[in-house]
Amino acid sequence: MRRREFLTYSAATAAALPFASVLSQLLADDKAPKKILYFSRSQGFEHDPVKLGADGESVSDKALKRLGK
Repeated sequence: MRRREFLTYSAATAAALPFASVLSQLLADDKAPKKILYFSRSQGFEHDPVKLGADGESVSDKALKRLGK
């Protein structure tokens, strides 16, 4: 592929991305529960917000649950 073709296709793709995002939001089922991938892993030093408490949840877990409500 030549450089000019590559730049043309890249620009067209970049221009279409906002429309794809809006279209996917319009077609999404509003009744379906939203999902969040939350990943917390400590190796070596464990930060206080990530440490698990007596109830099995960390401070960041509790905060994320409150924000989700």
